[in-house]
Amino acid sequence: MTKAKSRTHKHFQLDSAKINRAQEALRTKTETETIERALDLAIEAGWHSQLKAHAEYLKSHPTWVHERRYLNDGAFSPFILTEQATSWDDFLVWLDKLYGAWCFRGQRETEWPLQTSLERITRVSYSRGNSSGTFQLNRKTEQEQLLSRFKQMAPNYFPHLPPSEDLSGWLSLMQHHGVPTLLLDWTYSPDVAMYFALEEEHQLGTKRSAIWAIDLDWLKGKEYELLQLEETTSASGTHQTRVGHLNSLGQGKTPVIVKINPPETFERATAQRGLFLWKRFEETPFFDQILMTMMIHPEIPDRPVIRKLEVGTDQRIKFLRKLAQEKGIYRAALFPGLDGFCQSLKRDLEIKVKEEGARLSGLE
Repeated sequence: MTKAKSRTHKHFQLDSAKINRAQEALRTKTETETIERALDLAIEAGWHSQLKAHAEYLKSHPTWVHERRYLNDGAFSPFILTEQATSWDDFLVWLDKLYGAWCFRGQRETEWPLQTSLERITRVSYSRGNSSGTFQLNRKTEQEQLLSRFKQMAPNYFPHLPPSEDLSGWLSLMQHHGVPTLLLDWTYSPDVAMYFALEEEHQLGTKRSAIWAIDLDWLKGKEYELLQLEETTSASGTHQTRVGHLNSLGQGKTPVIVKINPPETFERATAQRGLFLWKRFEETPFFDQILMTMMIHPEIPDRPVIRKLEVGTDQRIKFLRKLAQEKGIYRAALFPGLDGFCQSLKRDLEIKVKEEGARLSGLE
């Protein structure tokens, strides 16, 4: 029997010629940057391979998504490239990976789905005897009723209002003043999204908040592709303008998510660098189901277009302090007015108490 040769570990030196070629190919400046980018590409390649297999399964089981079994089985997770930040530097490194135009959304709990305030509040739970269950009120009807009541009272509070036919303008105004709508809040600023993710303490078991990011270039391309297809196959043959798409209260025939910029005159939207995403296909209460459909058909994207960064509760106070001191992002800045200022005072005191507790516990 041949005896296996023993192997000794040697210090591995990088080939400088390979590094130089890699720097040219990846357009990086240093060895460290080159290695980091190569690792990122390997992670993205693994993500793409797993998603491709997952997408093929979903296409072969179309009723699986329709029956909403995906909600409990975590089917949306493979569509997201999820990473974790254990320091502020991790957050900055994550941002460096986002090429092009992106929008961001902060959510207190990483487990929360992408769901609008109106969809959350119109979910009815009931229990009678041995039976219990849930159902959803008609979201379109509820939004129309809220909009009608808001339009009646708004002139008493706002000197300048959107034109009556400007649905996106009215819904933007409602949303920014706390009325539930079918718009989902996003921001062009990752720092603002980070603040909203961490503003309130975690409540669920994982103790992690999340920053969501969606590639706007991809979203715009898919919107154009899918809506052009809908118009081409429309029975009426008419070609609605993009404004018509955004202002239409009726259900769209094609599952697609579009971007809406609020009017520039809205002070809060400007402070928060806000935008909205709108689901033209209103049957499902979840954005992720439509995003899954958009990513699968006809082929999955060759790069991650939906990303999520998780931040643990141990980083919350540190990040909030960083955002306030270095970025000028705190409640009063994001919500101009007395209410925002008063809530900032409350948040500052909370941060002070938490930091003092950490100091006395020897954690700093």
